[in-house]
Amino acid sequence: MKLLAVESTSMAAGAALIQEDKLIGEIRTNHKKTHSEQLLPMIDHLLQMCECPLSEIDVLAVSLGPGSFTGIRIGVATVKGLAQALHKPVVGVNSLEALAWQANAFQGRVVPLVDAQRKLVYTAAYSFDESGVAILREPDVLHIQELLAILSETTEDLFFLGDAMPLHRELINETLGGRARFALPLQAMPSASSLAQCAIRKALAGELMSPASIQPIYLRTSQAEKVYQQRQLLKEMRKNP
Repeated sequence: MKLLAVESTSMAAGAALIQEDKLIGEIRTNHKKTHSEQLLPMIDHLLQMCECPLSEIDVLAVSLGPGSFTGIRIGVATVKGLAQALHKPVVGVNSLEALAWQANAFQGRVVPLVDAQRKLVYTAAYSFDESGVAILREPDVLHIQELLAILSETTEDLFFLGDAMPLHRELINETLGGRARFALPLQAMPSASSLAQCAIRKALAGELMSPASIQPIYLRTSQAEKVYQQRQLLKEMRKNP
């Protein structure tokens, strides 16, 4: 099975070609958010380098979000169009799960952090073993303080990655101390090869979708911020009755 994966949910964008467990090729950029101009030429160049015509692709995969709303829309629209033209199935992957696959050798809890502005983060928690991935916390959008309060109640070592990791690294260290581990800069950003690694497992397990059925995942930040502010107000009221 040959799978073409497209990642465009952040400043980084890329395409990867995988066959079973073998990564055949990958192109990745992290320079300006011009995905609408770069994505199709990137895919075309990748397939040319790998000497793989589009007709040989069995499955397409795309990162559905959360992340940049514009980037998500461009990636989903691109893969939908290609899959419909080729009459091929699609695998849609949550971008947080795809990001977590970059730390699948970590023995502990993997916590992706994607910036949602105003100290909010798109986040989840995963663990990995020989059988694959386990979802320890479903994707959500939380204030960083609220997330750290939740993580303070856990006992495992924690591995952080994602574009919001550098923004909150100092606070994470202060709160969690030696339990916190951090990705290197090259490991922290989303990659199409990580998405492909996650997607090929789903495809082999039969988790395939029609192009028309894939939908972006937008976790809205406004409600999360409102809930956090309400909780903070309640805490203050309890302290000062």
